[in-house]
Amino acid sequence: MSEENVEIVREAHERFTKRGQPIWERIDADIEVFDHDIPDAQNPYRGVDGVTKWLSDFDEAWASYEMEVERLIDAGGTGRVAVSYPRDWSR
Repeated sequence: MSEENVEIVREAHERFTKRGQPIWERIDADIEVFDHDIPDAQNPYRGVDGVTKWLSDFDEAWASYEMEVERLIDAGGTGRVAVSYPRDWSR
């Protein structure tokens, strides 16, 4: 993953952890989110509408959370981000 993309991910992570919102203008129309921590997740969540639904489902599943980027994965022009969340704070 290029250094520029790493900085974009860091900026997005920082904003999300502080405000609970992604950087909407940076979300690609073809984004796919896979969440393996939400019970009954509707994977994959696709596009901006999918991200909105994922955030709603995520909020419903957890009373509180912390988010930590585990690794950034270079996928040849596209990137992948592995994120971990504590699992012991479910509603």
